[in-house]
Amino acid sequence: TVTAGMPLEADYPYAAVDQTCTQYTPAVTCDGYTKLPVNDADSLETAIATIGPMAVNVAANWATYGGGVFKGGCDWPLSPRGECTIDHVVVAEGYGVDKSAGAYWLIRNSWADTWGEDGYIRLSRDNDDKTYTDNEPADGTACEPFPDTQTVGGESGVLFDASYPTGATKA
Repeated sequence: TVTAGMPLEADYPYAAVDQTCTQYTPAVTCDGYTKLPVNDADSLETAIATIGPMAVNVAANWATYGGGVFKGGCDWPLSPRGECTIDHVVVAEGYGVDKSAGAYWLIRNSWADTWGEDGYIRLSRDNDDKTYTDNEPADGTACEPFPDTQTVGGESGVLFDASYPTGATKA
């Protein structure tokens, strides 16, 4: 198993199941990463515009999403009000405004281009100033020792934990 670097997707495709890590050759390596300020929409917007796509952690309870601007990820009926469990990493590639649904974040998912809008979801920015509680940090991004809770911001917690690699080089 490789300890550092990213393979090409063709060499290590997403499988949508738990599996054992296999040997691969990294296509890209990096020497670190930079984290953006937590729950800060302005920082994420500026970073996307000036640096490029950002890795973001989300509460991905949108398996049935088929299109449009998604709202209600952390307020959906099956989730306790105000709770938002971070459990998935995606790529924030941009932002925009839909004439009828308002401002959104453009997110690239890893669930195949047959999901959502050609593999993308547009998350509403209506909740950019709202925070939720993640009562299960061990399920998502927290490192040991796990905190009891963490505060996550934005639609589906998209603003909680954004980062980008530094010192990336082709392997």
